[in-house]
Amino acid sequence: MSIRRFGFLLLVSLAVGALLFTQIDRIVIYKRYLSGNRPAAKIDLYNLGNAWTEQTLRQAFPGIRVSCHQYTETSDADRVCALDSGSLNGIPTLYTAFFFSSGKLSHASINVPWWSLADARHVLVSSFGPPTASQRLPHKGVRLEGWQMGNGSALFINRDRPLYPLEWNAVLWNSKSTCRKLGCFKS
Repeated sequence: MSIRRFGFLLLVSLAVGALLFTQIDRIVIYKRYLSGNRPAAKIDLYNLGNAWTEQTLRQAFPGIRVSCHQYTETSDADRVCALDSGSLNGIPTLYTAFFFSSGKLSHASINVPWWSLADARHVLVSSFGPPTASQRLPHKGVRLEGWQMGNGSALFINRDRPLYPLEWNAVLWNSKSTCRKLGCFKS
């Protein structure tokens, strides 16, 4: 092997290693999903609301690990709780994050492996009927379908699979007060 070829292979190996190192959090989440035997969880999404607290969340999922901590990434929430289940309402789940603002539930994200997007959409359509609204064009790189819930909250799902294999899709739930603030459905 020539020195040039060796140098090229070393450079490629270092670049791949650096890329994987920057994605270690996602790799760990996928590894846990693929190798773990985590329990299935169920919840009535109509009953989620601003009255929910961290304690309410823990009571709703007895026997399933719920870990909560401070959240400083956005101003929309100050606490986040992760539910460590393998599925939620039959939707394959990497993890589910519940976001709290001033102690009250604001929004949630059910993070779905990209290969399970069609399964997640099927569960939502079976449970809630056809979407209330659907974006034709992407907004910030994402096209959503959404269900306006009778209690004023909303559910959304990414319409498209990501191109990047370590990215995941999400089912997003917004509380009634979050929808009032953000305008979940605009005419």
